[in-house]
Amino acid sequence: MSSITLAETQGVRAAQEVQRKRVLHLVGSRQDEFYHDLSVLYARACDACQDLDRKRFEFVFAVVHMDGTWSFPSGLDDKSLAAAKRVPFAAAIAQIGVLAPDVMVPHMFCVEGMTRFRSLFDLLDIPFLGNREYTV
Repeated sequence: MSSITLAETQGVRAAQEVQRKRVLHLVGSRQDEFYHDLSVLYARACDACQDLDRKRFEFVFAVVHMDGTWSFPSGLDDKSLAAAKRVPFAAAIAQIGVLAPDVMVPHMFCVEGMTRFRSLFDLLDIPFLGNREYTV
């Protein structure tokens, strides 16, 4: 039987403290360009906040496009949005599984964003900020 040293215990604690929570920002809309662009605008403002604790949280993005495809850009600037590969819904669900977010922050203001996409994350057992889909 091996004993754990104090240094090993402290190392484990340090590793646990460093592990960041992954926050998925859900952005876009299938409804129309207005809702899509409004969502991107709000998500950009959120990501630009200087008070975000980037040591404790990792921020990743999923964008729902008007044609129903999804992308996972590295950022929300125009260049990153344009460069991100678009994938169909099934591949997007697989990518969300790979990302394994701890929480989702919805930035969708269309009816689908307030209902259907929140239901999706409820089914995926990924908690999200805001009201439940059935309260809209």
